[in-house]
Amino acid sequence: MWCLLLLFMVGFSYQKTLIWEDGRPYLLVYVSIPANELTFIRQDTEFVTNFAISAYMRRGEIEIGDIHIDRRVFPEYEITVSYYELRSELKIGPFEPGEYMLEVELRDLQTQTVSRQRETVRIPDKPENVLTFSSPIFIATEDSVLLGYLIFNVYDFREKKAPFTVYYKIGDRTDSIILSGDRITYPCTLYVRADEKQGIYQLRLGDKVYEDTLLFGPYLDWKYIDNYEVLSYIATGDEMDAFRKAKTRSEREQLWKKFWEKRDPTPGTPHNEYKETYLERVEYANTHFRETQEGWRTDRGRVYILLGPPDEVESHPFELEYKPYEIWYYYSRNMVFIFVDEHGFGDYILVYPPYYKL
Repeated sequence: MWCLLLLFMVGFSYQKTLIWEDGRPYLLVYVSIPANELTFIRQDTEFVTNFAISAYMRRGEIEIGDIHIDRRVFPEYEITVSYYELRSELKIGPFEPGEYMLEVELRDLQTQTVSRQRETVRIPDKPENVLTFSSPIFIATEDSVLLGYLIFNVYDFREKKAPFTVYYKIGDRTDSIILSGDRITYPCTLYVRADEKQGIYQLRLGDKVYEDTLLFGPYLDWKYIDNYEVLSYIATGDEMDAFRKAKTRSEREQLWKKFWEKRDPTPGTPHNEYKETYLERVEYANTHFRETQEGWRTDRGRVYILLGPPDEVESHPFELEYKPYEIWYYYSRNMVFIFVDEHGFGDYILVYPPYYKL
């Protein structure tokens, strides 16, 4: 499944896929940036942001890439502090077969803040028909939420020009969509109507099944009310005692509501940005840092939840002379964290700064 990988860093996420044109490989990089990660300036009655996205593949002295400079204008301030996603696409190549180092960079042109991530990418000598789905893309309309996917490596369907069916399940609702094989774009885009109150979705194309959890706010509330210990990093002792003494879910729901109302930076609006950010970080930690315990309880999870994604990560999983380790850089905070996998089982322990408490 080398062809698709979702990475999370400060301010943006990206997906990549390899395509073939006239027998030559190119890399498509899809970048998503939450509006609240960028700096906006007010110009008359509008709010403006400027940013640059770049993607480069490097091998030895070879460097192939591109940069895209973008300007976005919004009429309402609420959008600038929301999770509304700004999207950009880069196409780079062609490449000769071999291993390359991919670097994707986001630069906020208002503050010159830079976030980047690197990974190794293998370019094969011929197409590999591995059917994959992207992570979901959420699009809010006036009366519903659309759940979107990119479907990669649909060569067979495109060549046969035959229709194919995607079956999907959201909550208790099961349905299907027929896509025309002779009209397939690359990648193929699929949108289905989602219900904000449902938490589980599933896609099935042929014998390929993709299943995950919607990260809508209502679902995360429902999920963590009974797992209130995740609040321990920011709750007071009295607040945690109240949760532990509550005997019913109804009591915990009232405590949960009160807890987040006190911390709502924009009361009176539909969203509590602080709550959404915190719970999404908990969800990310549980997904990516699960070791011998829940991800949010680990050292990496704790740092991630309290400080957010690092500006840069150095990952060293296969050093001959050293144990596996990671270095997290928070340039804007002038902070560095080093985590070491002491026993080789994926349990990364914070070793620097020593005895550090957030």
